[in-house]
Amino acid sequence: MRNWKFAFYSFIFLIFGMPAFLHAQTVHLLTVADFRGFEEKALDGVKKDIENIEKFFEKNLPGVIKHTQVDGNMATPEAIREKINELEPEQNDTIVFYYSGHAANDSNNNGQFLQLKDKKGNPIALDRHKIKNWLLDKDCRLVVVLTDCCNMFEENEDLTQDQVPTMRGTSSHPFIQELFIKSSGLADITSSKVGQYSYALKNGSIFTNALIKTITEMDKEMDDKRKKKKEIENDFNWKTLMERLSKRSNELFNNSFPNGSPQGQIAQDPYAYTLPQPSTPPDEPKPVFGVAVQSLSFGNVRVTEVVPKYPGAMLGIQYGDFITYINALEILDESDYSRAIDCVKDILAIKITRNNKELAGIINLKTSKILLGFDEQPSFQTDDFGIFMPEDTNVIANVKEDSLAAKVLREGDEILSVNSKVISNAADYRKAFESAKKEEMKLKFIRLGMKYEVKFNLEKNEVIDKPVLYFGATMEKKKNIIKKIYKDSLAEKIGFKIGDAIFDINSLPIKNETDLDKALEAMANMKKPAVFRFYRKGKEWFVTCELGKGIFYDPIRVFGISLREESNIIENVDPNSLPEKAGLRTGDTIISINNAPIENKQNYLKIIEKMSGEMNIIFIRDDQKWSVEVDLETNKVLNAPTPLSGILFHEESNIIEYVAPNSLAEKAGLRTGDSIVLINEFPINDKQNYLQIMKDMSGELNITFIREGKKWSTKADLDKNEIIEPAKPLETWEPDPNGPVFGASMPTDKNTLVAIAPNSPAEHFGLQVNDQILNFNGKNIFNGKDFDVAVDESPRHAELLILRNGGLIKIKMILNKADSNSTQPAPAQQAPTAPAEPPVPTPDTPLPGAGTNAGIPQNPSTAVSTTAPALGVSLENSSNRIASITPDSPAENIGLEVGDQILKFNNINIRNFNDLSRAIAASGENASLQIVDHRKNEEHSLIIPLNK
Repeated sequence: MRNWKFAFYSFIFLIFGMPAFLHAQTVHLLTVADFRGFEEKALDGVKKDIENIEKFFEKNLPGVIKHTQVDGNMATPEAIREKINELEPEQNDTIVFYYSGHAANDSNNNGQFLQLKDKKGNPIALDRHKIKNWLLDKDCRLVVVLTDCCNMFEENEDLTQDQVPTMRGTSSHPFIQELFIKSSGLADITSSKVGQYSYALKNGSIFTNALIKTITEMDKEMDDKRKKKKEIENDFNWKTLMERLSKRSNELFNNSFPNGSPQGQIAQDPYAYTLPQPSTPPDEPKPVFGVAVQSLSFGNVRVTEVVPKYPGAMLGIQYGDFITYINALEILDESDYSRAIDCVKDILAIKITRNNKELAGIINLKTSKILLGFDEQPSFQTDDFGIFMPEDTNVIANVKEDSLAAKVLREGDEILSVNSKVISNAADYRKAFESAKKEEMKLKFIRLGMKYEVKFNLEKNEVIDKPVLYFGATMEKKKNIIKKIYKDSLAEKIGFKIGDAIFDINSLPIKNETDLDKALEAMANMKKPAVFRFYRKGKEWFVTCELGKGIFYDPIRVFGISLREESNIIENVDPNSLPEKAGLRTGDTIISINNAPIENKQNYLKIIEKMSGEMNIIFIRDDQKWSVEVDLETNKVLNAPTPLSGILFHEESNIIEYVAPNSLAEKAGLRTGDSIVLINEFPINDKQNYLQIMKDMSGELNITFIREGKKWSTKADLDKNEIIEPAKPLETWEPDPNGPVFGASMPTDKNTLVAIAPNSPAEHFGLQVNDQILNFNGKNIFNGKDFDVAVDESPRHAELLILRNGGLIKIKMILNKADSNSTQPAPAQQAPTAPAEPPVPTPDTPLPGAGTNAGIPQNPSTAVSTTAPALGVSLENSSNRIASITPDSPAENIGLEVGDQILKFNNINIRNFNDLSRAIAASGENASLQIVDHRKNEEHSLIIPLNK
């Protein structure tokens, strides 16, 4: 960890399957904490990590755990090695190694290392993979390595690389047993990508907290299913834990750093080096290389694990090797590596870099026979054409440099035919080659799962036709319509069907088979994706392929959106498409199309394929359901996106910001500016509260709202989309001479209402808890005492200036006084709303205030904002420093910036937002400002015209 703000994690994950009946008997927990070199807050975090991990295992594995600890002030490589040597696990036991402290990443050699010190305090590094190997040497059932430390590249210290070669019981926690008792092999996951810091606060590190919470949640889920005798899915495993852990880790990171970390990092991403692999060679026919890799930010991949007795280990692959090519495909990241391995049939030709030296090797994955070792030079004899093919395969093992074959072919290419003669092995090839020596040779081969065709003139030693992709489909004469598709062909892999009409490929028009051949020839060596546009049953489709890498995506009906893999969230909206016209955005979650549920990308593709005519799309945006209607045939938007409830709220308030046209809300008579206070007796305090209540609401809705200081109500049927009772005011309120004079409670030291009495003037004229009363009948109100005096001195009528949700509101009201006559309240004049600050704290007991009634509940529920609409600024809490500026406001127009301090407004001292609000309320059309410019730390005087 580099300082108190970050502490990296690396939790590591690779499960090798062993027989399920072998269960660990003891879990040996070895915890290591490095207390040296931390500031106080970070040190608290490291100590908390160790405490949390110990409690977690002791609580959840009672009678099974055996704990060993390395002293936090003496965490040296020697001490760690010594404690590992002292461990004496049995064959079916588990070792869990946990480390919290400093670490970094060596980009030039061995990856992550712990930043330790020797006994004299000199810096010394300990490679993580060494620890892993020491633990694996104990030859026990399961090894789990958890390191909570940074993975950023080392910049400062010059570290010398370290050269140092019970009671039995069971746990009642099913998922924890699954992880630490029943699993076997090595768990190998790192908690953040290479190049990221990890972060720790006083209550412990983000990753360790996320790990414990995620395991605990999944354990409870699994236990609940077991108790209810429900079927337990196969996704209670390390892989699913990793997926959930990634999400939880990022949630905690975003909660701690909502605007990104001080170092500019915007996420912390746990990262799986490998996925589970069996510990013994599988029976399935697909060959396994047995090498795990990790992507690097500067290209290529680095080997992080080599499974013993697998082809990779036999060939001589080592930890830390950089893989650059497999069967002629350049390996730039893990996805390249995975695709290359998946495309290998038998022979794997690989190039690596080790100690800045390039090495090459070739191996048969099925037989593990080495055709070329890293310490050998190619010794096999190539033919006149320039290739060598082992006897038992049709895959090229070596291509001679500067040969005719080298102009086209590569190691790993699979020869299918020579002049239409099928090639199954080296003997077939030699026979066909001898026949073709004096004529043209037409050769078909497979590279990375795709078929190619090429022609050679052997006598002239030249390539006649460059390689073209073998499409594997024939078209109708002089047309672009497919009439036949061959099995395992490119056309079949792309997803074409008989009857499809190919319109263009990467904008190259296709009118017949000749055009298709030319376009495919142009794409043979393309590095960018190829986009086929075609028509199927009269509707436009497209499909994207990365031909050079052997990637084929599912054909998509041309609607203009793409969804994330295994998700129903929009990843991209095509420019000028129908969805863009309809207002759909990246991040929207599609939940149904014409009432058909959308659960993931594959589900969406099946539904959209059959869709035609009008289409109603229901989606979620900002936790609220929306609806939009389009017509696929006319490419028109029928109804723009509207919230299903028909209304949108101002953030952090219960005030309606928008009412959708033709919606149920509009039919019910609701308007912009109305404040919804009740729905079916559920109080509505703000937008999130409303969304939560409406989430499962159905049937009749009884809505109570405030308009111009009076309560109104309306009734509607949500299911039938009908109005039961249109909006109407509730009974006219008459003042009660014996009732409360005002009916609200305010603290003695603040001007914020903390409670409203039932059936009081304050309630009937729409005042709310957390309203700030700035002025009462011309008198400025700073606290409850000011308010008591103002109410006592007031006549029967009162005019209030209040601050609510960032807006200044004027309310005229009638107080309960014996000589009063009822009159109608004047309409409220409400200013625009703005972002809110946290609610004012509520006193423990009722506080005296104007018209205070003993026993009035003190529950402020609406947050108070700090934006001054007339000026267009918001201030930091309890400060005169500008926090934000409204676009095109007076403040922006005269050049004020975030960070500037407002010292005076019209010669009134400004200490906080209350001071500024009162000053603005008392001002005219123009005002004088005295500010501190945050850029130069200088005072300036300005004249500003206000929006009044």
